[in-house]
Amino acid sequence: MRLKRIIQVFSVFALCCAVPSHGQVAEQVAIRGQLLDAAGNPLYGMRDYNVEFFDAASGGASLGGPITGTIEVSLEGLFVIELTLPVSVAASGTAWYELAIDSSDPPDGIDGADIFAGRIPVRSVPFAVRTGAADFVAVGDVGAGAITDAEFESLSGVTGNIQLQLDNKPDNTEVYLRNDIDAALALKADAADVYSRGETDTALALKADADSVYTKTETDNLIATATEPLLQWQVVNAASVAAAPNTGYLVNTANKAVLALPESGDLTAGDVIRIRGMGAGGWQLAQNSGQRITLEGLGIAAPWNARLTDAPRTWQSLACSADGQRIVAAASGHNIFTSSDGGVTWVEQPGSDALLWRGIASSDDGMHLVAAAQSDYVYTSADGGVTWTQQLYSGSYEWRDVASSGTGQNLAAAVRNGYIFTSSDWGESWTQCTAASNRHWRAIASSADGMRLVAAAYDNYLYTSDDGGVTWTSHITDMPRWWYFVSSSADGMHLAAVVYGGHIYTSSDGGDTWQVRDQAGTRQWRALASSADGQVLLSPVYDGYLYVSRDGGNTWSTVMATAKRNWLTAAVSADGSFMAAAVWEN
Repeated sequence: MRLKRIIQVFSVFALCCAVPSHGQVAEQVAIRGQLLDAAGNPLYGMRDYNVEFFDAASGGASLGGPITGTIEVSLEGLFVIELTLPVSVAASGTAWYELAIDSSDPPDGIDGADIFAGRIPVRSVPFAVRTGAADFVAVGDVGAGAITDAEFESLSGVTGNIQLQLDNKPDNTEVYLRNDIDAALALKADAADVYSRGETDTALALKADADSVYTKTETDNLIATATEPLLQWQVVNAASVAAAPNTGYLVNTANKAVLALPESGDLTAGDVIRIRGMGAGGWQLAQNSGQRITLEGLGIAAPWNARLTDAPRTWQSLACSADGQRIVAAASGHNIFTSSDGGVTWVEQPGSDALLWRGIASSDDGMHLVAAAQSDYVYTSADGGVTWTQQLYSGSYEWRDVASSGTGQNLAAAVRNGYIFTSSDWGESWTQCTAASNRHWRAIASSADGMRLVAAAYDNYLYTSDDGGVTWTSHITDMPRWWYFVSSSADGMHLAAVVYGGHIYTSSDGGDTWQVRDQAGTRQWRALASSADGQVLLSPVYDGYLYVSRDGGNTWSTVMATAKRNWLTAAVSADGSFMAAAVWEN
């Protein structure tokens, strides 16, 4: 016997789109649910589906379909089917859909036993259209070709607001334009009269509305109080130059010039080096040993490089050292892989065994590792993954995730349909955290000292502990959610969590209060990775893209957005400059 249970039955999103007056409004729908067998265990893997729409709860006529396809059902049995409503459904007013998903184990295609019992009503939502006729109005047809002041002012909230801004805008003679500033900069000759980078950026901040426009007096005051050091400018005609702190370089060479950064010992926080190309040869910036150049703020996207492309693998978990050079990757049914050069080369470690790995974590130096296998034990390594020790005192459970302190001495591990366990002696002995209770634990993360923990319980709540797992506090308890992954900053105060098929949430006070990050949207979030300060976050989406935030989750941008992939896990270095992510079965 097969048992199928839909958790969230149906969501309809109507898209507002510019179409001709007789155009059809497109409606995108998403069917979310959970697939279980007769014993209540989740079914997973690639499975066929059929969706057909009808004009009645039973019998009736077909309005469209069957719409067929294949979906990836998660290990928890979760699925999301996204499709576009047939035109006849959108025009019907009332409609029901019939769903069938291959529920055999193993999958063997759709048959009559795979149809869910009872049709489900399609609930409508408001939508808006813009007619093509409204895109153009002949002025000659309105008011005999003239619009009076009263008619103009009647467009409340539109023209009135614009007119108010125009009325309040300072006179042109009181505002520095970009051309004015560029011309002034070109005439500057000595260091005392040169605008620093911060001063110039401030002066160039010409905005659209009056409140954000700097007058000449305001700009001069900003320049007078600027704290960035003034730069001494030099013209570069040589093929190579050793750059000095707080110096600007005008590169005027026919061939490429190389400018080497100062040694780290000669630099202090806040030092500035500016380079401007003038000649046809261009320039290259070279760093010394131990230095790294990040592209953040330059508008240049850092490249992502494909690694371990010899064969597809079911990657489950990634972790890296604080500097991002040592990476450890776990794939279900394979040995653990390690890299000591930032992912350029990899070693499959035979001492790790080919187990059903689920979670993996690393110390700051990348030498102390901890990994957990499903229906097996917790394993630790003290030599960067070359040799592994099966920690028998951890017990054999359905392990889901592990976390490590900065040194690797304090560890935490979470069990699916079980308890959270902690260790303070590198994994040799373990304590069951009974205060956390028996739950469907999905993920766990730790502060650098191992005292602050955050854990996610699937179809439940978030939990935190500030005493190494002795006591626990629940959070966001208004309703159970499909919490899927969590991350923590080094101090344990900046936390983040994702809901599968839902939102990203962040906390900056150790979990006491949480903020939903609507800007990131609702997606099939699968993991989270955080920098040491919690400001840089990386979250992969299954059948989607990678999403990055550099301001603690306030704003998000996509990377690797050329094609959708089944992203499953990610890792970020302590400073947020290095990132790694893995694709399921790739």
